Amino acid sequence: MDEHREVYGRLGPVVTRRVFLLPLFAGLAAGGAPPAPRRLRQRSLYLSGEPGEEVPDILVWARTVTTLRFEAPVDARRTKLEGAEARFEPLLIGDRSISLYPLHELAPEDRFRLTVGLAGGELLPFTLRSDRERVDGQVDVFPDPASCEALRQHWREIQEERQRQHADLQRRVKEELSVEHALATLLVMGAERLTRLQEGSRKWSIRETGLTGTVVAMQGMGKVAVLLTVTNHDPRFSWSVSEIRLTHSVTQKPKGFSLRVQRASLPPGDTGRIALVTDASPKDAAQPYLLEIFREDGVRHIAVDKLML
Repeated sequence: MDEHREVYGRLGPVVTRRVFLLPLFAGLAAGGAPPAPRRLRQRSLYLSGEPGEEVPDILVWARTVTTLRFEAPVDARRTKLEGAEARFEPLLIGDRSISLYPLHELAPEDRFRLTVGLAGGELLPFTLRSDRERVDGQVDVFPDPASCEALRQHWREIQEERQRQHADLQRRVKEELSVEHALATLLVMGAERLTRLQEGSRKWSIRETGLTGTVVAMQGMGKVAVLLTVTNHDPRFSWSVSEIRLTHSVTQKPKGFSLRVQRASLPPGDTGRIALVTDASPKDAAQPYLLEIFREDGVRHIAVDKLML
């Protein structure tokens, strides 16, 4: 299923390594980061306390911090991680939080028991394991789902979900009337011939560990388009995009654009397209722009510097 998104500007700082794209036939091969899950998530965990309740899983990943937060202070003397010697850093226990840091990747069958003691006397068990697609960045744990804080958090989540749905509806309505989105849709479908966009003289190649592809700039109809074709060579993990930014290389001012992603997640061995379309402006013709693509785990995976629109 195609994923349709609209992206405007920068949403905040992200710190990771930088990989530049060079012109075609002069691509850059760079050392890759260790495999990482594609979704670093923050979530709430509501425990029922009922007899027979399953021990909840906490999803961890190598060299990634996972923090558990609680309503009550943590009792360090009764908190322990079993069977994980030399696999995790020592538990970092704060007043109402615990931070976990696996030193190495966990095998799919690995399971570790974490028991957390709270000042009120509760003992909360958790199972630590890995997942090929997700990792918990922060888990807010509510032992009593009827507590005031749990109810407030649940209400906030409901309101946030409603806002997301409303924004998604507004975006989809706008897309139905957008020439830029129509052009981007044709590009990701491989139907360039149905547009009057013409390829420019400059292309870029992507040569990253686990990912190869090309970047092509196009112009016509008073529009500028950037078409990326990427192939996922990672034998284990899918590749997906969480954010794309287009900013002026000097002023860092963001430039709005319409976006189409052919596939929300690119499985190992598959190829997909990403298309960006924006208005052409005479003042942009001699101005360099920076195009950045961030993976689902927040890593900036691709950067095209000095992109001339």
